[in-house]
Amino acid sequence: MKTPTYNFRSLFSRLGPSKATTAATTTAAIAATNNPPPPKKPRSLYSIIKLFSSNRPKHHHPAIRINMDTNLPRIFITADTNEFDPSELAQWQAEGYEVEYIPRADTHAFELLGDSLESNEKYCIIAYGTAATIALEYALYPVGNLAALIVYYPTGLPSTFPSEEYPKRIRQIFIHVPDAQPFNFDITKKIPSLKFQLYQNAKPGFAEKLTINYNPIAQGLAHSRSLAIVREVLGPKVDLEEIWGEHLLASFVARNANRTLDSMVKEPYVNHVPTLTGGNGYAELHSFYNEHFIPNNPPSLSLRQISRTVGVDRIVDEMICRFDHTTEISWMLPGVKPTGRKVEIPIVLIACIKAGKVFAENVYWDQASVLKQIGVVDFTGLPVSGPESAWKVGDRDSVPGNIMLGTWEETLTNDGSATVTEGVTGS
Repeated sequence: MKTPTYNFRSLFSRLGPSKATTAATTTAAIAATNNPPPPKKPRSLYSIIKLFSSNRPKHHHPAIRINMDTNLPRIFITADTNEFDPSELAQWQAEGYEVEYIPRADTHAFELLGDSLESNEKYCIIAYGTAATIALEYALYPVGNLAALIVYYPTGLPSTFPSEEYPKRIRQIFIHVPDAQPFNFDITKKIPSLKFQLYQNAKPGFAEKLTINYNPIAQGLAHSRSLAIVREVLGPKVDLEEIWGEHLLASFVARNANRTLDSMVKEPYVNHVPTLTGGNGYAELHSFYNEHFIPNNPPSLSLRQISRTVGVDRIVDEMICRFDHTTEISWMLPGVKPTGRKVEIPIVLIACIKAGKVFAENVYWDQASVLKQIGVVDFTGLPVSGPESAWKVGDRDSVPGNIMLGTWEETLTNDGSATVTEGVTGS
């Protein structure tokens, strides 16, 4: 069967007047300026693609319109399936983007996208599978205002790659490659504007929930990297520290469960790793904050920030937590009666923020150190530190290092520095 071809100029001409302009029609148009008809609503990009799709073979499908607010930066997503995970599309939309899914986009569809946008309107394409390979081939040619091309598990790069112009036409090209997929290019090679990321224990389809190879860990990592690229080239800038600060104020200062949950997504997740306390979903977390976390924190509890790392959708806080064990702290020491002992431990908290709200938290600390400091477990002879671990995090010179290494002092010189022993081999 002969493959049909498409004339894009004739296609777009169908969107305007079809009759030739004559002197009579011109005179009538001038006369009508005193009482002009209401302006016609401009065709949306969705209607253009739908019109284009009506001229295509049956295996092609129109775009799925998610959001058509023309004031938002645009993202076009394409894959090899008729349907795409609605939650993934909605996730991009919630981050402030106008999102459309185009099933099985080919080079013609990519050309149509670029031609149908405003001359100064930047956009991004995210492509999966075969569509990703086609998108890389499309990027060999002038692509207008395509600001970033993000592709998942393409079969390889075009045979003419790399060229001097290919990476320069687009600000960012990012390729997500699963380690179980053969690839025709050395991903360790450094090329300007082109980045690769390899995902271990992943197969093609790892980022699509509707496939059997879906891998939520690899998908989460890939999504964060993709979001970083899209925000870099399209915006918007998001102040994660302000969002996270409001959550901490609600939890530790206002001590209000409703306000705390208002700073989170509709179905958030919190896990205190050593004790598995927290909650999954609004109902569980509201009960946890209202009945366990907020009322059971001792009045003496304080947090001192040591460092903070801010990513595109995550904040990592390194803190020193101090308190007197005067209440039953059910999230940290469930079932343990107050001992009155002082506790000082380092805590690491990782918060994931999506769509301007806290999405998830994982909180880590050394539970053995807590149990040692309150005196409920005898750790004599075991390598477990007390408050010294917190002191050294706050001041590296406060406590000598390697004190648990029995032979460490033997390796020190008179001035306290470590000796370096060079290995000697002989014949």
